Amino acid sequence: MNALLCALALAAARPAFAATADDTPHFATLAVSASTMSDEGSRYRKDGPVVDTAAGLIGMISVIPSAVVGAVACPAVLAGDKAPSGGTYPQRYKDCVSMGASKGSELFYTVGGYPFMVLKRVFWDFPVRLFSNSDAPKKPAAADSGR
Repeated sequence: MNALLCALALAAARPAFAATADDTPHFATLAVSASTMSDEGSRYRKDGPVVDTAAGLIGMISVIPSAVVGAVACPAVLAGDKAPSGGTYPQRYKDCVSMGASKGSELFYTVGGYPFMVLKRVFWDFPVRLFSNSDAPKKPAAADSGR
């Protein structure tokens, strides 16, 4: 069982070769770390490195379980395709598992980072705003009298 999980993880993490409409090759890889995620996966960047790192670790840990769910669900998804959308069945299966791992990781990144964001805002941002002197009147700048 462990060997199967390792094989699925390696197959999902391996770059999938694809060609665009103008036949220029590119590599589609999984974005699993917080530093390489797309815009959907960078929700907590503005909340600081503690929240973003915790959410990124949760997202990385969830890649393998998400790939396993994708590996189980992909045959049913691909069986529903009336006309092949290009590529052979094994290539489409790898793409499907890779998409499941990527989207599952993004989902767990978002859901897993939320409690850390709430804790940061309650125990860090709120006290900083409460005890900062932002409401204190500003001292007028000393004007040069020209003497």
